[in-house]
Amino acid sequence: MILRVLDWRISPDAAALKDVSATAQQVDIRLQQFCYWLFSILLCANGKELESITNSHPEYIRFYNSLWLVANDVIIGIALGSYIIENSVFVASQVDKIFNTWSIEGLRRMISWLMDGPVD
Repeated sequence: MILRVLDWRISPDAAALKDVSATAQQVDIRLQQFCYWLFSILLCANGKELESITNSHPEYIRFYNSLWLVANDVIIGIALGSYIIENSVFVASQVDKIFNTWSIEGLRRMISWLMDGPVD
């Protein structure tokens, strides 16, 4: 049902929610992967031998590849989140420094440069 909501369009020419929002797009991808996993697990449980699946179906590889990708996302997310939480003062100071350097100070340098040498 959520997949249908994410793919719903007001009119045939309008964009779907998953096309407009990056968050909705990620939710859509994860829900499709979950549905694929359920299908693959049910396929294995309905009498398909694991050995015959590995020898004759690329779905076996696709299934474990998608599991590996999600596991990587979770592992990297936890590691990065833990680093940010443990070093929040340092991370905040670096973000502030980068933001000031590239936005505020960069804009000031650009305005000074334009005022010193205007275009004829």
